[in-house]
Amino acid sequence: MKPIAEELGPDNIVYPDLYKQPLVDDWMEKEGVFSDEQWDKEQLRLPTLPNTFLAIIPEGREEEYADDAEQALNDAWGKIVNGVYDLLTGAEVFEEGSGIEQEFRRQTEDIPFDIYWLALKWGVNPDKAIEDYKKLLSPDRCWEFERLWKQIQDKVKNTNIGDAYALLVEMTRIGLKALKYRGKPKIAYEPGHKCSLCGERTALTDGNPNDIKQMKKFWKQMSEIFPGHIKENEHLCAVCLVKRLAPKAIYSDPNKYFETEDLGFDYHFPSTGSVSIAPFIYKAINAEKNDLPEVQWKVISDKINEIRRKHKGPEFLEKYLLHGRSVPKIRRSFRGGLEFLNEFEPEWLYPETPEREVIEPERQQNKQEFTSFAEELRDAIKSALGKFAEKVHMPKYYAAVYLDGDHLGKWLSGEFAPRIEDVFHPDFVNAVASNPDFQKIKDKKRPVTPAIHRAISSALRDFALKIVPYVVEDNLGVVIYSGGDDALFLMPLENLFKTLVALRKLYSSERFAAEFSGCKFESNKGFIKIYENNKFKEIVRVMGTKATLSAGVAIAHYLDPLDITLSKAKAALEDAKNDGRNKAGFRVILRSGSERKAVVPWSFVEVMERFRNEVAKGFSSRFLRTLYRNVDVYQEIPDAFDTEFLKFGARGQSENAKSFLCDLIDTRKDNELPFKEFLDALIIADFVVREEGKK
Repeated sequence: MKPIAEELGPDNIVYPDLYKQPLVDDWMEKEGVFSDEQWDKEQLRLPTLPNTFLAIIPEGREEEYADDAEQALNDAWGKIVNGVYDLLTGAEVFEEGSGIEQEFRRQTEDIPFDIYWLALKWGVNPDKAIEDYKKLLSPDRCWEFERLWKQIQDKVKNTNIGDAYALLVEMTRIGLKALKYRGKPKIAYEPGHKCSLCGERTALTDGNPNDIKQMKKFWKQMSEIFPGHIKENEHLCAVCLVKRLAPKAIYSDPNKYFETEDLGFDYHFPSTGSVSIAPFIYKAINAEKNDLPEVQWKVISDKINEIRRKHKGPEFLEKYLLHGRSVPKIRRSFRGGLEFLNEFEPEWLYPETPEREVIEPERQQNKQEFTSFAEELRDAIKSALGKFAEKVHMPKYYAAVYLDGDHLGKWLSGEFAPRIEDVFHPDFVNAVASNPDFQKIKDKKRPVTPAIHRAISSALRDFALKIVPYVVEDNLGVVIYSGGDDALFLMPLENLFKTLVALRKLYSSERFAAEFSGCKFESNKGFIKIYENNKFKEIVRVMGTKATLSAGVAIAHYLDPLDITLSKAKAALEDAKNDGRNKAGFRVILRSGSERKAVVPWSFVEVMERFRNEVAKGFSSRFLRTLYRNVDVYQEIPDAFDTEFLKFGARGQSENAKSFLCDLIDTRKDNELPFKEFLDALIIADFVVREEGKK
């Protein structure tokens, strides 16, 4: 986007909206448009730009701009490759001209993803654009735009191509989609053992690529050179190695990649264990406020300093202990002697971590030394946690969440646009109510213009930048990506349902008020008021009450492979989309390998949060599994289900249980949930509260 923005101006980028985007602000600072005090550098850690953009450019220069954009991507990839190359040569991994250096250069010569572009020439005749649209997409005979267009032609003498903007954008979107479906040729045959991450390219080695012993030896050395970044049992291709070491290369010299010498944030990303255990650590830091036994953090700090002196200094610690980070909210809480936790891997707080780490293959060479270190640290942690660990549960499951706006293409094409009558002031509507021409068009949908398109882009930008990070991080989550109409983040289970509900309400600006990350958010009818320190800060525009959102949630153990967990979250999102959208799909990955799935409307996610709270207070959920065993029977006699649900659910419960159970039954009926889906959703909520340790 930068080559276009530099020559034509940022306003020529219609989507995404570049205003207040961190990378753009970084560029603007270098250009002297404003100072570093006028934007927040820490937001550079948030990936908020989508992988697609739409620009309006002069006709006849489309190939030039496409080439410039593609060249900019290749240049950026080349910078990262060269940064990693410098790390490798500096660490004497290879020398210039060696076989492995040539293989590294070969594999990283081209950018490792496909680039597609499509330009649609507007011309000057809107009638031709309408005919082209009809030929390409075959709208039905009662196509609303065509009927409106006839009314416009009768009254407007000088129509122009901008009147057909919505059709031009839709044809461009469909054309680009077709190009992607057609795809591009895949890479040619690669000899030898393949990369353990992508499985496509030959893994790097300083010997014969078919010699697995030599390859293992090489990657053992790599794990020692780049501790915390590479594991001994991995063997990566050059592309995956560049991706793995890119943060280290960028952070070592940010001025090469950004317009600043100081990024203002740490590139290390919290581990899945850091996310799952986050509620435990947050309670430990604030133990005194919550009337809990105090944690003796100094015991752990002193032990780390002792290990630093006794063993191999920072290198030993970097490899085994200091390769993790806590989630953002906890990192911002470190004070009064807790700063050492900035570099401490939170997974070491789990009692089983020392034993598990000792048996890792890469530990066998120095097993005695590592075992001694692990046992000392385990004992220090146990002593430091003391009675706090007896009272507070250590959760081991977390959630990966995909969010995706529904029908964005239809919003941009105008299919979900408001009626013409609805966009005018009521006084104007009343004044022209008797006008026969207005009567003919008042119920038609307002055509999408570049200004409306830009408004949609702005709403999506504000949701990605000003809503998602605040809500997710305040609830101890960590944002992986938030841009355009989709987001991906990791969450501890304790705050899962309320985070989902808050984001859904804020996306559509339903009536909602809550405080996140020190800011109060009040949403209603398309706008959100934000207050900071009890003072009004700003109003942001979001998509509005007719816009909907779907979610895919995968709940997994922190030791499960992250790529599998993310694929399950993606599958859960597809479940929600295929079930009508505007829903949340859940998949719980159990340690046995089995799964539990459910897709529910958003209103039922609120019910799951209420059920979680009731179970945490003592409500027994055992009856759910009894009913689940007979769920097929209830399909035959549906009237019996609610009776049995109420009878078994109320047995042995408090007096208020019946009212609560009746509410659940009513909600099931209102949402037309099948019996199995209903029980699966409640059992998932029960699983969440059990894993929180509140039951």
